[in-house]
Amino acid sequence: MVLEPGMSGKARLFFAAYGLLVVGIVVALRELFGVSGAPLAGAAVVVAVVLFWGGLRPAYRRVDAGGGE
Repeated sequence: MVLEPGMSGKARLFFAAYGLLVVGIVVALRELFGVSGAPLAGAAVVVAVVLFWGGLRPAYRRVDAGGGE
């Protein structure tokens, strides 16, 4: 489920939005709460995993099951 050559445009859009959301949350943690170093890295991993399993994966399956483009 990584950027496969035959992925639809919608699936690529979901992956792009997911990446931007993870980066945005990590930047917000750094800027707003002053988290840095190892705690920031750990938070980034947790955010990425939670958003992937809780949001991107179910949405991607719906898009992929719909036949793509």
